[in-house]
Amino acid sequence: MAITVKLTTDLERQVGLAEVQVEPNTPEEVVRQIARQYPASRPYLLNSAGGVRESLVILKDGRTISSSELVPDGAVVDIVFQISGGCT
Repeated sequence: MAITVKLTTDLERQVGLAEVQVEPNTPEEVVRQIARQYPASRPYLLNSAGGVRESLVILKDGRTISSSELVPDGAVVDIVFQISGGCT
């Protein structure tokens, strides 16, 4: 059983792959699995306290999924980063 996680270009550079396979779980645990399997991705995925960065968004079928929602076996999800800021 596995899900496919598509990575952003920044994460792809750290991991060396455009997508990875992890076990089905909640979005937070999916992120933690990637951080464990690919340690170079940790600074992009986890904050200094080891929590999942608030700027991460997990999308399934193009929609944000809640942190408690189970990502089912066979799903394809995207990890994206929220972008903020701009001109004042």
